[in-house]
Amino acid sequence: MATAEQRFGAITRTAAQTRVLDAALKLIAEHGVSGTSLQMIADAMGVTKAAVYRQFKTKEEIVIAITEREM
Repeated sequence: MATAEQRFGAITRTAAQTRVLDAALKLIAEHGVSGTSLQMIADAMGVTKAAVYRQFKTKEEIVIAITEREM
């Protein structure tokens, strides 16, 4: 039998990615891209930097995802 994580993994990941993008967008609006770090994003979310890295490998990936989402 599949666990809840296996059944809903894609939904959970998408929700987690959305949380990262929302936090990053707010910080980038305040500090600019170069003034925003992955640690700042993690701190704003109340998670570890590793939790952010599980969703996006680099800040560049986050910026690209924000750009695609907002266009």
